[in-house]
Formats: sequence, structure tokens, C-alpha cells
Amino acid sequence: MAKSECVTCVWQKLTGITVDDSRSKMDWAEQIEVSEASIRRHFKHGNVKRTLDVEPEIPANARWEVSSDEFTGDSPASLLELDIDDVESFIMGKGLNPAEWDYQWRFSEWEQSSKLHGTRTLHAVKVWGKRKKSEDAGFDIDAAIAEIDGYEWGRSNKHEIYDRNHADSSQVVLANDFQLGKVDWNGGSKETLDQVFESFKNVRAEATRNGVDEIVIIDGGDIIENFYNTPSQRQTNDLSLPKQVLLAYKVMIKGLRYLADEGFVLKYVAVPSNHSRDRLGMQAASGDVHDDWGIVIAKLIEASTDIEVIVPEDYFDSVAFITANTGIGVVHGHQAGSADKIGTWWQGQSHGEMPVAHADILVTGHFHSMRVQQSGNKKWIIVGSASDRGSSWFTNNRGERSISGMTTFVVRDGAWSDLRIV
Repeated sequence: MAKSECVTCVWQKLTGITVDDSRSKMDWAEQIEVSEASIRRHFKHGNVKRTLDVEPEIPANARWEVSSDEFTGDSPASLLELDIDDVESFIMGKGLNPAEWDYQWRFSEWEQSSKLHGTRTLHAVKVWGKRKKSEDAGFDIDAAIAEIDGYEWGRSNKHEIYDRNHADSSQVVLANDFQLGKVDWNGGSKETLDQVFESFKNVRAEATRNGVDEIVIIDGGDIIENFYNTPSQRQTNDLSLPKQVLLAYKVMIKGLRYLADEGFVLKYVAVPSNHSRDRLGMQAASGDVHDDWGIVIAKLIEASTDIEVIVPEDYFDSVAFITANTGIGVVHGHQAGSADKIGTWWQGQSHGEMPVAHADILVTGHFHSMRVQQSGNKKWIIVGSASDRGSSWFTNNRGERSISGMTTFVVRDGAWSDLRIV
């Protein structure tokens, strides 16, 4: 005689609800209308896992389906009795916005027998769909490009007399984490552009005041927000991927030319990062670490200007260079896992004779809040601030808000000074 299928397993298939250990066996038995012993038998073969207290976000590129969890004999008897309003109300009841999805639905009806109630007719509604293709969320890219091309910087606070005693020094600028395309509690791409313009203006004033001959602009990563890092980006971003890249290139070129107009020698440095990584899908990186939009933008800057551009060697994600007799190492920072572990990461790089092994100062982005700490003997780690408009996720979890802007400092002979956020 063929072995009958577990009643609980059948119920799971029909309803789409997982019977797990988030509820007691007695509770499940009452809902499914089987004995508690039946639930125990199911737990032995059902590969039961605990569900999350909070449902995870639905991946932006994935199909999904949700099912009703109420089963009564009073449910509509046929699919024809359901209309679009019923289905949209059901979707909203699951915390989803019907306008964001292409969806379909199905009404199910089946018989269930139990010792307690005999044979009953049960019903369920199942809805499934796929997220609609994202459109730009109201950000006018053409107007933004026109604004960049025609931007008036105003006064530069130029000092007429330079202090030439500091001519062998360099102004290092950490232009980190623009994350263009991102929208958060303090604004979106337009507000980020305003911040970046203000920072470039202040950088030129700082470099003029300090009397340096060279300015090093470091893109420490995450110059764009990108997609496929988190599911929410598909709906919260205000720019498509191509327009994020275009805007990042245009604003960086504008800032570099503004600094060059003052007569400073410029270097531009960029490293790969997590947000700028080219991706095939959610958390799915393509190619090697140089398949990165920040590196692409650096190459475009190199092709369209006479500025010296420095990026890591092929297959490496960190780089070191010399300015004002000071070795500067650059890495985005996500490799370390947390800001507290950067020193340990650097020690490992030193042991392995990796690119940043002999740097005097290691600079990073990624962590958004400025931090300075000593590492080893006369070595320093400087974590740069971010130019994006803040992270509500971070603020909600930590209760803190990071200061937006570029971190800048002066270096000479292996030492740093005049550290500030501009």
C-alpha cells in the first residue's frame, strides 16, 4: 500500500505557509485541525526551520507569491467572485504596494477531513507577481547636467600671498561615498550635488590657505549608489544606473577643473568598492574587482584630461602612492568588515607585501563617519566622511548621524595636519 502524504505537508503546499517552530505544536494543530501528534511527526521529516520574526524584504528582481492564512467555509466559492479591489486589498494587507507590481491571483478550494470536524470545504487566495521595471523617481538628469556645466562657484577666498614654506606639502581630499542615485532622510541626488559643490569650493580655499602646490582627490569608493546591493534600491533610488555613472563623471570633472583653474597640480586616485561594483543580480558581482564603475569613471577622467590618475594594478583592490614625501595607501574599507578591524586588515597586508604595506597613512571610505587612529609605529588610519545624505538605517539602529562632506588634511614628510571635514 502506498504511504499517504503528510496532511501538514499538503496543507503547506496548498497555503504557502511554512509550519515551523515559531509557534507551538498545539497552536499549529488547532489551526490545521489535526492532532498534535501529527504535527510532531511532521517536524521529524519536514526539515523545519525557524522563520524570522520580521519577514525579509522581497528581492527587487525576484518573483514572489503570498497566500491568505485564513480558511473558512464562508470564502467566495469561485474565482469569478473575486475582483481587482479584493486582490489589491489583500496585497496591501501583506505590506506591499500594488502599484509597484505586475501580479496575478488564483482562488483555491479543497476538501479536508478531520476527526473533529469531519469533511470541510476550505478556501485560499494566492497572489504572485514581479516588481515592475523601475523608472527614474522624478530626478531631472538633464537639468542636473546643465546645472553642473553652468555652475558658478562664487568667491574662492583666495589668499593673494602663498606661504611658500609649505610648497612641498599636499592637500589630500577624501571624496568618498557620494552614492549618487541614493535617496534618504536628508535628500537625494540633487542635495548630494549641492554638498559636493560646496566641498570642492572649500577644498580650494583650504589648499590656498595652506599654500600647497598639489591636491590629491581620492575617490575612496561608492561614488554611485548602484543597484543589487540591497533590495530597497530598486524603489528608493532616484536615478537609473547609466545616469548615476554619467552624473558622477560630470560632477567630478567639474570639481577637478575648478581646482585646476587655480594652478594646482592634481592627482586623482580611485579604488574599487562594494556599491560601485558591477553586478549581475542581488549581491552577485561580475568579473574581477576592477569591474567597478568608480574605476570606469577614473579611466574616463584619465582619457579626457591631463590629470595623473592612479588606480590599483589589475586584480588588486588597494593602491599606494607618494605625495609630499608621504606614502598614502587607499582601500575602500569593506574588506575589513568594520572600522575597528582596519588595523588588523592592514597588518595582514603588510605581512603579505600587498600594495599598502609600506604606506605611512592608510585612508578608507565605506564607514561614513570620520575616524583617526594610530596603527603600529608612526602609521595612521584615517576613515573619511561621506558626501551622501545620510543613512536612516544607521541612524535608526545607532541613534547617530554622521557629518556629510569631504575629509581633507595636509601631508608632508610622512605626517599629517589640518584635518577637517569640508
